[in-house]
Order: sequence, then C-alpha cells, then structure tokens
Amino acid sequence: MTSFHLAVSVVVYELDKSLLEKCLRSLELSIVRCVQTKTLSSWSLAIVDNGGNRESLNAFESEKIRIIRNQHNVGYGAAHNQAITDSKSEFHLILNPDVIMDPDYVSETIEFCTNNPDAVLVGPHGITPDGANAYLCKRYPSLLVLIVRGLRQKWARSFFRQKLAQYEYRDLLYSEPSNVELISGCCMFARTQALQDVGGFDGHFFLYFEDFDLSLRMRKVGRVVFLPTANVVHYGGNSAAKGWRHIKLFTQAAIHFFQKHGWKIV
Repeated sequence: MTSFHLAVSVVVYELDKSLLEKCLRSLELSIVRCVQTKTLSSWSLAIVDNGGNRESLNAFESEKIRIIRNQHNVGYGAAHNQAITDSKSEFHLILNPDVIMDPDYVSETIEFCTNNPDAVLVGPHGITPDGANAYLCKRYPSLLVLIVRGLRQKWARSFFRQKLAQYEYRDLLYSEPSNVELISGCCMFARTQALQDVGGFDGHFFLYFEDFDLSLRMRKVGRVVFLPTANVVHYGGNSAAKGWRHIKLFTQAAIHFFQKHGWKIV
C-alpha cells in the first residue's frame, strides 16, 4: 500500500487558543488513525500567524509544527500560500482553526483520493456545534442570493427559500460522493501538485471568496468533490454578524469575484 505525506496549514488572526487546541487535538487524532492504517507515513503542520500572536503560539511549536510569523496581516489566502508554494507533500489540507474533525476524517479522505486520482479538491460534510447541517458546499452565487443571506431576514429567506436551497446544495446526496462547484475554505483537502499548478490562492482576495475562486480554478484541472463520509464540526459565523469592517471586506471580495468569473444577478 502506498504511503503519503500530508501537509497542513492553519491561518490565525484573532486567536482563540482553546479552540485552536481542540482543532489540533482532533487533527492529531485523525492523523494517528490514518498512520495506523499505513496510508499515511508522515505529516507536518504550518501555523501562519497574521495577528501578532507570538507568545500564545510559542507553546504549539514542535518537531511537527512550525510557526510562520508575519509582520502584518497579509490576508487569508496569501498566508496559506506561504505553506503551499514550496510544499513537497502529496496532499495538502487547508484548515481553519475553528474546525474540529472526526477521528476518521483523514483516513476517509485519503482513501477516497487514492481510489479517485482525478479528484483534486475534496470538501467534507460539515455540521455546526448544535448539530445542524453547515452546508459547506455551494453553487455559483448570484448577487441576489448573497444579499438575501446577508440581510438574514426571515421573510426574505422564506420568499427566496428555493434559490437559497439551490445555492446551498440542499439537494446533495449523502449516500455517495458528489461533484460540486464550490467548497468552503474552512476545510479543503487538495492534491498538492494540482494546488501548486493553479498557483494556490489568489492573493488579491484579502478575505472571503478566495475559496470559491480556488474551487473554480481547481475544477479546470480535476474534480472538486463533496465527500459525505468525511465529517467535521465548523464553529464559523456569518460575516454580517461580525461588524461593518467584515461587511466591507465581504463586499470588496464579492465584487472582485464577479469581475473575475462573471456576474450572476439572480
């Protein structure tokens, strides 16, 4: 059985140390299970600090874990690229520090990738901390859908329920893997060579939509797949609830995304 090296990158800004600890514990447990099945021989983790968390992150540094310390916030995608560009691994896991993975996540994903060499980017089945479906896969967004989701008004969501359901892939089958258009950047399992071939993340996206952009570009070199047997819990929240700065960043990223890939109004 072929054995692989897995590289992982996590970008932190406003550090929640306890949540990061939970994330890394779940990652290590999932990797240990995979090593036991002999499908993974080695792994490494890069934590990229965009927020000046030097003292807090010192405790995480080890033989397997290196800390990349940026002088300022270079953006989410650009920070991950610092770990992606020169990687020699077969697989690369792009991971948010607010994701807790199932013990079998790494094994399930590597087994799927081994059996499906045309799959270049794989997204998991995500749930929220309260057990609801996180709907981490998306279809190409329309301006209308983004506005409705941003407003978060019950009447608007009810009126546009069908469009929101289509955008959130609520018709996905959970009995088998499915090709999808877009997957969330909170947890993206990629073939490193394919990731490097497309140039990694587009650094022009400072925050938001860099994952959608990467998904579209990865689809040009292989399959982007939703894998329902790979399970994670995602603690992430919506941008509108984070204040006006995040709304501004979201809007700027959305405009850049549509200018690059084409506008869809409704």
